[in-house]
Amino acid sequence: MVGVLNQRRLDSVLYFGVWVLIVTSLPGLLFGNQEQGAKTETDEFGKASTADVKHNIDQDNSGEESSQDLEQTGTGSGKVELPWERKRENRIPRLTKLNERELLNDVTEEELLSVQDHLPLNQENQHLFAKLLFRVPQFGLDNLNRLANEHADIGLDKLEIESGFHRFKVLRIRGKVRQWEARKLVPEVGELFDLSIYYKVKIQTEDHRNVIVFCRDIPSAWKGSQDLNEDGSLEGLFLNMTLSREKTPIFNFIAERIHWSPRSKSDLVTQTGPALLGSAGFDLGLLDGLQTRNKKRLDKNDTETFYQMLAAAKLVARSRNEPNWQEEVPQFNLIDTLRAPHEYHGAIRVIRVQIRNVTRVQVEEDYIKNRIGIDQYFQLDGFVKFDSSVTYKAEDGKEGAVFKDKYPVSICINDLPEGWSAGSDQRYDATFPVFFFKVWAYPSGYQNKFSDESLQQSPLFIALNPIKFEKVQASVNWMAIGLAAVLGIGLLSIWTTYFIGKAKKEKNATQFRMPSQMDEENIPELDSKPVAGNKPVPGMPVIKE
Repeated sequence: MVGVLNQRRLDSVLYFGVWVLIVTSLPGLLFGNQEQGAKTETDEFGKASTADVKHNIDQDNSGEESSQDLEQTGTGSGKVELPWERKRENRIPRLTKLNERELLNDVTEEELLSVQDHLPLNQENQHLFAKLLFRVPQFGLDNLNRLANEHADIGLDKLEIESGFHRFKVLRIRGKVRQWEARKLVPEVGELFDLSIYYKVKIQTEDHRNVIVFCRDIPSAWKGSQDLNEDGSLEGLFLNMTLSREKTPIFNFIAERIHWSPRSKSDLVTQTGPALLGSAGFDLGLLDGLQTRNKKRLDKNDTETFYQMLAAAKLVARSRNEPNWQEEVPQFNLIDTLRAPHEYHGAIRVIRVQIRNVTRVQVEEDYIKNRIGIDQYFQLDGFVKFDSSVTYKAEDGKEGAVFKDKYPVSICINDLPEGWSAGSDQRYDATFPVFFFKVWAYPSGYQNKFSDESLQQSPLFIALNPIKFEKVQASVNWMAIGLAAVLGIGLLSIWTTYFIGKAKKEKNATQFRMPSQMDEENIPELDSKPVAGNKPVPGMPVIKE
């Protein structure tokens, strides 16, 4: 009997030992193959991808944060994280677009329910009102345009009947801007959202409906008079409906901005260039932003203005009512433009350019292609002739790059003229009607000879179809060829190769591509900083006539 009991105890110990062995070996069985697989993958490809290397560098540079992550996962203390202890990650891609409620992610349901018809929101709850003024511009132009298209069937008549059902939907409104007034938020609320002044704008639609729009800014041209009669449109968030003194409905909206696209000349639009752009749907209010971005690199703040102007130029070029370019449009003046570029944004000029490089630029951003309708354009790099000189000054006051007789310019155009080709060896003499965009700054091999920090500053234009052009053949200097034959072909080859390579390098440096909204991290810091007084900033051109 005792022998049987001892045998059973021995069996129990053996069974327990086997289970301990299985449990202790389980992590190695689960994770050992993964390590071997990773090692095999590295051996197969020879090296890790750039993205993986960057990811590893970021992790190594994270310092204390990486240590905390190790402690949480247990890998730093030797503890193995079991599969059922891992946090589940949702890797399923989103199949639907964000709606208004999801975009208002920091607005509670109680706050939304507090908005009712016939109650002025900005007086009852300034905190919620300021939060909406802050949040709506962050929807993004693409989302605003998409949501307005989805609700295109909701007119003001339907809104009057079912205002509660359509509250907090993005709608598109068009009409005449009649009046505006500036208002202030309570200081403690304004400081919280970095917003002290906002604008209340009154719009009357074509069917004589009254709309009130609250926005953070208005075009600077409007600020000269509070009574207006200008064409305006918006994609705004509907808040509620109130009643006027005459008991007529007033529809209240919050919008990022009011698009100002006048159909013809007016008291505020007297020049041909802005009038043409406005008639083609360009928002003239965007020109205000260019005032402070001259002589700087292109960045994401230029993107909307650039593509809208490019799209407007395409419509103007296809219009049959284009002006008499030679009589109605003045010639481009390089010196005036470099001296005071802020006076010429959107102005149309006639310019004669010696084209030396043609680059096709493919637009990859869907929000640009779908909303604005631009999928490609062409950049033309060349020179304009002028009768004076431009000298750049370095930080130490020494003389830098000097331009005499010729100055580099960049022109962007929707379509190439018939017979033109893209490439770095193209030579055309052409006369264009162009809209002035801004003076932009970019790295240049020629400027780098004088200062590593100096940027080339050149006018950037959006062009219509050329008035006239001709293809230029490279001139042949027979005397030089004869002299080269005497001195030796080898010397000529070295000389030619050097200058062609140098020219191509400089041409490549001038090529650009408008950045998307996601490219902000890749944009280098500005090389020039404002300096008080008349002291020139690095790379600032000094005009010498």
